[in-house]
Amino acid sequence: MHVSLAKPAINSSSDDVSAQICKNFSAPAEQLAASIRNGLEIIGSHRHSSALRRSSFRFSLKPSESRLILPVSKADICNYTADGSESADKSKIQVPKAVEKVLAGAIRREMALEDICAKKTSEIMQLNRLVQQYKHERECNAIIAQTREDKILRLESLMDGVLPTEEFMEEELASHT
Repeated sequence: MHVSLAKPAINSSSDDVSAQICKNFSAPAEQLAASIRNGLEIIGSHRHSSALRRSSFRFSLKPSESRLILPVSKADICNYTADGSESADKSKIQVPKAVEKVLAGAIRREMALEDICAKKTSEIMQLNRLVQQYKHERECNAIIAQTREDKILRLESLMDGVLPTEEFMEEELASHT
């Protein structure tokens, strides 16, 4: 990057000024890079610790959008004043704010994913209850069908004269208790 604030006719003074400006801007850029690395480490450790707390259920989630993280050039992170010097107070405030925004966005995304996981867990529990209800209904229907079949057999035996009326009545009474 070549920044010149002096008049173009004076080459040596222009080179001195641009070297001074580059030197002044490299320190905040390195601080920003270190802050971002630290923030990413915090996010990584938070994700790791929250992953250990999660249940054994795993969900496959397709992100609604994918974002590329592009490197920021030094010119994008520095503030310039009319005389060409860096505004130290503003850059010290803006670097933590930038990291804070990145971390806040990551935390919001993580909270949204945790909400989605909670909803999916609730849906799974509801589906499991429905499966249990269905199994119970099938068992009940099988018992009812067997009872009907037994009654039909007793009635046929009664009609054919194989089963006396008194025995039929005793079996009917026993089947209801």
